[in-house]
This record gives sequence, structure tokens and C-alpha cells, in this order.
Amino acid sequence: MTSEETKQARIRIDAGASRNDRGTIHISLVNIDPRASSEVTIDLQGSEVSKVSGRILTSEGLADHNTFDRPDNILPAPFDGAAFKEGQLRVTLPAKSVVVLAVD
Repeated sequence: MTSEETKQARIRIDAGASRNDRGTIHISLVNIDPRASSEVTIDLQGSEVSKVSGRILTSEGLADHNTFDRPDNILPAPFDGAAFKEGQLRVTLPAKSVVVLAVD
């Protein structure tokens, strides 16, 4: 593998998770790659999952941002790129995105 291939192969996902007092698992995923989507599989063996819902924050342009004059330039939207099957949560993260999931 060349050094360029090694750079390309680096994981560009950051993640965090917590469980609230009602048992809902909250999972935050960030894909910092500006061009490529990523597939993430999370092992939730032993968890009883009845539904997965989520929100995404992303934009067409990497430099897009909100300002006082344009506070709604980038807004959270519903996310449907996650599915639970056979103890595993599979998520497709678009490039340059932040996704927050609620697993009930």
C-alpha cells in the first residue's frame, strides 16, 4: 500500500454513545470526509430495539454555515439511513455530515 492509499484508508468517523434513564441509546456519528460516504456497523447484540430514528446536519458546500443574517442556511433534517437487523445497526453516513440517532 502506498502512503497515499494509507491516507485514503484512514477512518474518518467519530462516534459517541450514551443511554438515558428510559433506556434510549443515543448515538452521535460524524463523517469528516468531505467527499465520500461511509458505512458504519454498530453491534447492539443483547439490546431490544423497536425503532431507530435520527437527524442529520449536512450541506452541499463544505464552507456553508449559518450567520446572523442567514440563521437557517443549514438545518437539521430527518435521517433515514439507519437500519437495525439481527443485532446490528447499519448506518450510511453521507460525506461531511453529523448524524444523531435514537435507538429505542
